[in-house]
Amino acid sequence: MTPVRRRAFCAAAAAAAAAAAAPWIVAARGSEPGVYDNKVVFGQTIGFDSVWGSLYRNYTDGLLACFAQVNAQGGMHGRQLSVVRREDNYVIDRALANVRAFGQGADVFGLACIGGSGITLAAMPLLEEYRLPAVGALTGADGARVYNRYLFHTRTAYSNEVEKMVEHLSTIGIRRMAVVYQDNAFGMSTLAAAQKAAQRFQAQLVADVPHPAENWEGRGMAATVVKAAPQAVLLFTSPSTVADLMKQYRAQARAALPSPWVLSVTSVPKLSELLETDVRGIAITQVMPHPRGPSRAARNFRSVMARHGSGDALSYEALEGFMTGRVIVEGLRRAGRNLTREGYVRALEGFELQSLEELDYRYTASSHLGPSFVEVTLLGAGGTVLR
Repeated sequence: MTPVRRRAFCAAAAAAAAAAAAPWIVAARGSEPGVYDNKVVFGQTIGFDSVWGSLYRNYTDGLLACFAQVNAQGGMHGRQLSVVRREDNYVIDRALANVRAFGQGADVFGLACIGGSGITLAAMPLLEEYRLPAVGALTGADGARVYNRYLFHTRTAYSNEVEKMVEHLSTIGIRRMAVVYQDNAFGMSTLAAAQKAAQRFQAQLVADVPHPAENWEGRGMAATVVKAAPQAVLLFTSPSTVADLMKQYRAQARAALPSPWVLSVTSVPKLSELLETDVRGIAITQVMPHPRGPSRAARNFRSVMARHGSGDALSYEALEGFMTGRVIVEGLRRAGRNLTREGYVRALEGFELQSLEELDYRYTASSHLGPSFVEVTLLGAGGTVLR
């Protein structure tokens, strides 16, 4: 393949439009959906146009950079890797329609990431119905982590993140906490985790404040938090809601929101854009190592992003997407040239305890929970992540 053609192919993949073979390649589809002589096609249902859009875009940038690196090296077993993305706007019905289209069609081998707790929960029966393997779900909800033969997680559970928050706060003497959460599967799962952790560490949840994922009312939410007078606020919601609540709280209380904590899915770049200098002091749990840090995963990620992605978008979510790509690639490598969905699932289950770039991924025939990594970080001036 000439350099010009390779660049053209990678650009098509980055635009999520590489499902169709380039005109200078004749591809014959094998007996398995999405598997051709010269390529493997993955599907992705995700909400670029939603409150979580920034997170999902960054994640996908990392995933596609991983695939582009493999493609530049000749592909996996001679096959190029490509992704077809369908927009779901973070709406369950639209996501399910996308999964059905992927499952009923002949052009997608498996899924490369599903976005959202409610979407993942609703899609799980369809994965089994269509025997459609999915690697990576942008959720840590406990309900979505119930064993499903065709779903493989590449991030730890929200309950692990929330437990780390409450444990840390309790250790330093902060025990009065409020919880602000989206009134959906994502928010309810994290609220339940906070209630359980509070009981374990003798903390008190002085308020729980639900809100819709769209069209929330920040002023009323802030008033509830002000009245509860917590020492810390756990924010299980989108970056836009976090920013709105913090601004509304400051206007009403004439003070900053006390000790705000957010989950790893709350995009740091988006928070920094929305809050500017007010981002300083937000604590955030992370499920990946620092993307600019010394870990092997981070070093390889930066190198690949410089060549095949956006070298200035070195976010945690992009690293998570990149590592999801690494899991997919390793599964394909183990499955061999004679690629089938069942062989791919068995290859992933054969990981047992597989270290990829010093991150451990645990998959067996009865558990697909993936990694358990979590650490606490703090946002400094300009959104700098401090460990």
